[in-house]
Amino acid sequence: MDEMDQCILGSLSNGKGSFLIAAVYASTNHVGRRELWQFLQQHCNKDMSMIVGRDFNCVLNQGDKKGGKPFVFNSSAQELWDCMLQCDLHKTKTMARKILPFVLTHHLARVASDHAPNMLHLLEKSPSSKPLIRFEDTWVSYHQTWRIVKAKRVGKHYGTAAKILNNKCRKSLRALFFWSKNKLKELNEAKL
Repeated sequence: MDEMDQCILGSLSNGKGSFLIAAVYASTNHVGRRELWQFLQQHCNKDMSMIVGRDFNCVLNQGDKKGGKPFVFNSSAQELWDCMLQCDLHKTKTMARKILPFVLTHHLARVASDHAPNMLHLLEKSPSSKPLIRFEDTWVSYHQTWRIVKAKRVGKHYGTAAKILNNKCRKSLRALFFWSKNKLKELNEAKL
């Protein structure tokens, strides 16, 4: 366990191994943040993964920013980027899912704040990934797809209104996916 005025650092062990956990609230002054970057770089360990809950008071792109002046990649952003590279830190939506597949991220609601709070859930084993089926706009142009959706909406469904709606959507998407797959197969056979 170690701390400074901008960061508290500790370790956590579970069945998957040990992690460094850092809670960061960085200085609004870029000179003060340099001390934080040095602190994190001193404590980053290539043998242990580091999870950082943070408010760096510095952004790397316009998407991280809500309101205010337009984003400019300045020296403060460069120092943050260098620290992230040095410590091998990733945003949870991108590379971290590949590195830490047993960490689920829940994005919590922004309430009277410009911050986007997250909650991490460490799993004992990697979650099973079900393939996603996305709606394709071309399905709307076929009359058969309307009949498929109508057929899946009919029948007995149990549960809350939300569960019933989710089940109907899931069944409709699945039926459309397989219809589309067969239709494409038929088109390819017709070409031959």
